[in-house]
Parts: sequence; structure tokens; C-alpha cells
Amino acid sequence: MRQKTEPFTGTHALANFIDCDNKMSNLSSNDIQRFIESISENHGLKVLGGYYHDFDSKGALTGVCVLAESHISVHTWPELNYATVDVFLCNYNKDNTLIVSELLDEISDFFKAKTVNSKLIKR
Repeated sequence: MRQKTEPFTGTHALANFIDCDNKMSNLSSNDIQRFIESISENHGLKVLGGYYHDFDSKGALTGVCVLAESHISVHTWPELNYATVDVFLCNYNKDNTLIVSELLDEISDFFKAKTVNSKLIKR
């Protein structure tokens, strides 16, 4: 049986930000929401909405920004100086791989991560 070739519809990045700045404990979900929406719009992406939540542990939060092009999610563990980020941009008319990489760099800078482990997946 012949295998069908999967179409390329987008780039999905998964990243772990390690040894983030200790000021992470001063962040709120509102801070992350403003930042993520701002950088998304700066890259010409269309923000459709999102959901952000602060946990009891100061600076611990989760958030998802829903984009017309897909999504960005952020989860933080300030007690570990650690954050995880998921960026997926899909558009079969345009390759957004460069924008995905730029968004990861900007988010890494925001958290002042000393180490970034990331994986790009073509979907």
C-alpha cells in the first residue's frame, strides 16, 4: 500500500524555559496575557481570545491565547524558575516557521531563560 504524503499546514514549537529570572514570581496572568497578545499582534497574527488563570502559588499561571492561525500556550512554575510554551501557527498558504522561532525568542527573553530546550514540528 502506498503511503500518502501529509500536507504541510504549519509549524508547532514546544519549548521548556529553564532557569528563568526569579522575578517570575511577580508575574500575573494579566501580565502574560498583555505580553502574548502584544507580540502576536506585532507579528500580524489575529488574536481571537484566550483564557488565563493564576494559581495560589505566587506567579504560577497557565494561559492560552487563541489565534486565527492557531494558539500560544504558557505554563509557569516560579518555584522551579521554569516555564513551558507551545506555539502553533498553521496556514497552508504561508510558512510561518520564522514567526514561530521569533515568538519563541521573544518569550524566552521575556522570562530571561538561561536555557531553552525546544522542538519544531512540521505539521
